[in-house]
Amino acid sequence: MEKNLNDKQKVISSFEKHTENVLKHIPAERLLMFNAADGWKPLCEFLNVSIPDVKFPYSNNRQEFLNRVDIIGKGKNLPEQNLN
Repeated sequence: MEKNLNDKQKVISSFEKHTENVLKHIPAERLLMFNAADGWKPLCEFLNVSIPDVKFPYSNNRQEFLNRVDIIGKGKNLPEQNLN
């Protein structure tokens, strides 16, 4: 993955190359191309598990993402989140 997260085009290009590589090497029956906007249903169906009784966590804006990357980059664990 592109290390410089401030260069939007490089990050997008890196993500697209990674996605192409995944699609090339992972069998379709073992791969879920997941869009978080679709919520729990496709994820749970793919995993063959029940849909949870809690709402899907849609929060992941740019700043939250960058904060998580910073935490992980420092070798720390992300804090647990209450999804209720």
